Amino acid sequence: MIQKKSEITFGEWLRKRRRELDLTQQELADQTGCARITVRKLESDLLKPSKELAELLLKKLGVPNSELSKWVLYARGLAGYPTHNQVSVRTNLPAQLTSFIGREREMDEVKDALSKHRLVTLTGSGGAGKTRLSLQVAAGLPNAFPDGVWFIELAPLSDPALIPQTVQNTLGLLENKNVGVLESLQEYLKSRKTLLVLDNCEHLIQDCANLANNLLSRSTDLKILVSSREALDVMGEFAWRVPSLAFPDVNHIPDVERLSQYEAIKLFVERAELVDPKFKLNENNAPSIAQICIRLDGIPLAIELAAARLKTLSVEQIHARLDDRFNLLTNGGRVALPRHQTLRATIDWSYNLLSEDEKTLFRRLAVFTGGFGLEGAESVCMGDGIRKEDVLDLLTGLVHKSLINAEESSEEVRYRRLETIRQYGKEKFIVTDEAEKIRERHLHFYVELAERAEPELRGPNQAVWFKRLEVEMDNLRSAMGWARERDGKSFLRLASSLWPFFRSLEYRNEGIEWLIKAVEENGDMQTKLLSTAQARLSNLCSYFSVDQDSTEKYANAAIELGGSVNDKFAVALALISLSELALERRDGVAGTRHIEQALEIARMLEDHWLISTALYEKGKFSQIQNPMIGRTVIEEGLAEARLSGDKRLVCIGLFWMIPNLIITGDFTLAKACAQERLPIATEIADKDGIIFSQIALGNIGLYEEDYLLSEEYAENAINLGKSFNHNSGLLHSLGIAGLANLASRNFPRVLELAQEMEIVLMRGGHFKTDVGYHLFLRAWVAILKGDVEGVSAGAKEIINTYRNEKNILIYIESLRILASWKFIVGSHDQCVILSGVAEGLRQKVILSYFDYPFMTKYRAGQVARCREVLGEEAINKAMGKGSALTVEEAMGYAHDLANE
Repeated sequence: MIQKKSEITFGEWLRKRRRELDLTQQELADQTGCARITVRKLESDLLKPSKELAELLLKKLGVPNSELSKWVLYARGLAGYPTHNQVSVRTNLPAQLTSFIGREREMDEVKDALSKHRLVTLTGSGGAGKTRLSLQVAAGLPNAFPDGVWFIELAPLSDPALIPQTVQNTLGLLENKNVGVLESLQEYLKSRKTLLVLDNCEHLIQDCANLANNLLSRSTDLKILVSSREALDVMGEFAWRVPSLAFPDVNHIPDVERLSQYEAIKLFVERAELVDPKFKLNENNAPSIAQICIRLDGIPLAIELAAARLKTLSVEQIHARLDDRFNLLTNGGRVALPRHQTLRATIDWSYNLLSEDEKTLFRRLAVFTGGFGLEGAESVCMGDGIRKEDVLDLLTGLVHKSLINAEESSEEVRYRRLETIRQYGKEKFIVTDEAEKIRERHLHFYVELAERAEPELRGPNQAVWFKRLEVEMDNLRSAMGWARERDGKSFLRLASSLWPFFRSLEYRNEGIEWLIKAVEENGDMQTKLLSTAQARLSNLCSYFSVDQDSTEKYANAAIELGGSVNDKFAVALALISLSELALERRDGVAGTRHIEQALEIARMLEDHWLISTALYEKGKFSQIQNPMIGRTVIEEGLAEARLSGDKRLVCIGLFWMIPNLIITGDFTLAKACAQERLPIATEIADKDGIIFSQIALGNIGLYEEDYLLSEEYAENAINLGKSFNHNSGLLHSLGIAGLANLASRNFPRVLELAQEMEIVLMRGGHFKTDVGYHLFLRAWVAILKGDVEGVSAGAKEIINTYRNEKNILIYIESLRILASWKFIVGSHDQCVILSGVAEGLRQKVILSYFDYPFMTKYRAGQVARCREVLGEEAINKAMGKGSALTVEEAMGYAHDLANE
């Protein structure tokens, strides 16, 4: 269907939507990787976007993925304006299960304050409604913050050092072992229009103040909305006290009609109707309801607690008991106590009205940190007077009484408590004689959960289980911390079982640290439990190239212990880790031996996941000698991965297929692998896979010599890298864009990209071999320009930068740069020797870093010119001399040349 003239054009919609998000044409162009003139032409309907550009624009402007296809057709003029759609924004604001009463004036004032100030703090007593008001305000501001409205709950935290980490995890940023979390947050937020809602800051007040100050001082468009019992006392802060809900004058109680207009009365009546649908405000109960709301100072939480008791008490009884309770707060110095003490009295009163079973459950639930599900509550809190089948009814009662909050999600209902109630419950819990027993049950539940999750995280349900463990991360940390002090075996079971979860980039550093502690502190066990943990740890270390020595240490330990306790899985997994290590070191003999042994065990175990992982490693070695054999082996590994159901493992196999297909010239199939990988990675939220799929497509474009297409994919990846704060992906994206411009001889742009790469490198988060990526680009600019001084300086800097790096791929490219340097200065014999060494090493790998056609043509021209100058005999002699050098001799020779 072609767009009708009566409908809004895409250009008109684009301009309107851009302005709604307060973006300039240049800002939108920068965020989508196109030129400002392109945006201007699109808005004037003088140009239709490509499919890729349309997708980028629409995603940036908030179109949900589920509706993206129809919007792309509309943008390209192939369909009419999509109807009944609502553009979404990035947010994690929790859905509320009860209505929000009144507060229209307060909401307008807070929104106005946010429009004028970058830091607004909602202060007030516990239970005053600070959290609910901040959520309601934030929910009304999606269009004002196109880069996200994020709710960060700090109540579960007791360690102030975890505040930046919590913000980072909420934003979905990757951990960066080489750069501090605060620096990563500053870099990510510095130019984004984002609203952070920091909730419950009072117990970490100074550290929250420092974080807010540090983030705001390094950003331009960031705003922060805080809820705290006291202000942060930061320069530029606007502190706004949350008032109580409006309630009538105790001396002038109005009639029922006017009484019903007060917010406190509305809240009580509405919550009472949830308990008893027939409940109504009338002339008989109005005086008591008014007195309840007055005595409770209009504090929302206290009113909700009072209304929750209507299931067992009348309004008049509640009023009478409340009066008796509050006599405690009307005499002497009691009046001067903080408002939290008033709320504590209210909670005491509510707690005393609970049944004995409800009290028991309420206390036991204090063992959970950051929330819990029904399964956890049933498993941990049942027993000793509470049957498992009673937990749901008791929990429902606590929810109805507002002692527990229920939050819906796509998977299950999660239960949480307001911080004041959580602290109250914790105090009740720790003085009981069952506290340690409940902690042990809590640990047991999460150990069993992790052990159930371990195979699922490597199977078809991995996405569901990853989300489940992610929401339980606070409880998992708590359980590991408790187990580390009390139960080493359970600590090892728990940390070891979480290893597939720790393979995700978000938790890799924390996971490796937990598992190292568990393995090192329980090394005397000498059981399958330890050998399996050692093997899993070696896999994590080799998977992330953390440390070759650590990989070797834990893999050898697992093989030795696993052999003695007949732990075949551990031995096979450890052998795979050693094979990966051998691949890094280019020790083909050892690598092949290790992988054949691992594959034999994996087949004997009939473990599809293990077989696939082993076959991938075997394919890496096989393709060096024979690409077609290597492809067959990797394809066999892919088939096993699909049988296992592990989609991450499928992505890994598709990744390793790409270089194989490039070297054999099958670019069509290589692109198909990258394109197949992208939606799979997106489905399982694999940021690494998403970005590197785009990078792979850009890389293939370089081999096809389609430099415009290559740069387009690179720009897509650059935007993703910045969005995800994924420094390694961003670095490689910039590199591909640099190479595309290098091939097109756009040298100024190459140097700009190299400069940006250098900035990214300073932030860390990259692979160690990437440290000189920008140096190669600069050296190649000098080579192609014939800049003798530039090539000389670049060659020397590259050799010295990688002086201690044991990586054959780096050796190859370093030698090639040196060869070009010697060619340009006329040292043809040294050029040929270096070229011979590089080519000899090149035969040991399937594909080197810079085997792109425009580079190989240039190097072939060098050798041809040297042949003209030196003659065939001299060429053969020099080539022979180069190829006869060992790797160590070659790099020593290169180092001497670079520093002569």
